[in-house]
Parts: sequence; structure tokens; C-alpha cells
Amino acid sequence: MPTRVLSDANVLHARTLRDWLLLLKDTGNASMFHVFYTEDILAETIQSIRRRNPGLAGTEITKIRDAIAGTMDGRIEDYPSGQDAVALTDAFDRHIHAAAVAGSMDCVVSLDRGFTDLPTPVRDALDYEIYTPDEFFVLIDDSSPRLIRATLRRQIRYFSGRGRTHLDFAGALDKSGCPAFAERIAKRCREIAFDS
Repeated sequence: MPTRVLSDANVLHARTLRDWLLLLKDTGNASMFHVFYTEDILAETIQSIRRRNPGLAGTEITKIRDAIAGTMDGRIEDYPSGQDAVALTDAFDRHIHAAAVAGSMDCVVSLDRGFTDLPTPVRDALDYEIYTPDEFFVLIDDSSPRLIRATLRRQIRYFSGRGRTHLDFAGALDKSGCPAFAERIAKRCREIAFDS
């Protein structure tokens, strides 16, 4: 059974991380994992994208929002406020915890230290695992290197078809907080270049 994943907005608002997460899911035909969202997470994602790109037209924002929601496997609608999750010191993280529990998620992927820095006993008591994007992508690479290669080739075709000749996937991943996965992608890029 595929892993059920809830992604935090701080993963979805960064294009590099969002592309890798959703393309890996899509390229694997959701056989490895399904990605879910809430309207809270999506609203926070869009707000962050708007703040970083104030010049985007409304149609562009709508297109990004619809593309994210359309690629997801489902929306978690019914969950409590999560205010009882006292282990999460940031009250604005608690809705993610509540949605993960209500939606029977296997893992939450987040860059938020409110999740990633939880003490081991607290993490062990949760109904789901917590991964940074770097940890999650490395886990996928360990499980299915073929899926990583297929997704990388897909991205190369996409950007090359738009006239981008200098593609630094590893550099973009490193800047996005995925140094271990960036090293693996740099190696994969060399392998692909050697095969060509």
C-alpha cells in the first residue's frame, strides 16, 4: 500500500521541492506514495508564493494553486484545531498535526523545526513519521532509484524543451535545504550525461 504523505506549506511553496515531490508521485503513478493537502496548507502555500512573487498576475496564482491541488491525491477536510498538541510549541503547526492524525497519514514532510526538532520520545509517540524533504527524497532514492532517474529525465526534458541549457538540479536542491539528495542528483546527472 502506498505511503500517505501530508506536505507542509514550507515544502510546497518552494518550486524546487514542490516539483520534486509532485513529479516523483506522478512519475511513479502514485504507486509509492500519495500526497494529501488541506485548504489551510494550500492557503499558506499560495500566500508565501505571492509574497515572494508580488508581480504575478491573478491568473498565474490561480494556475499554480489549481496545479498543486490537481496533482494531489486528496484533501483532508475534517480535522480539529489541533490545539491539544502541546508538544508542538508553534500554535500554527498544530493544524498540520491534527490533519495528519485525522487523515491517517503515514508521514509529514516539513522543514519546520517545530516538527523536525521534536525530541525522539515525542516523535515516537506520534501516529506518523516526520521527515525533512531531504530525508524523504533520500528514502525514495534508497527504495526506487529507477523512479529518481525517470523523474530527473522528465525534468531535463521539460526544461530543455523550454530552451534551458544550463540545468543545475543539484544546486537548486542544495539551496532548498536538500544537501544529501543534491549529492545523489549530481551523481545521477553525471550518469545520464555519460549514457547520452
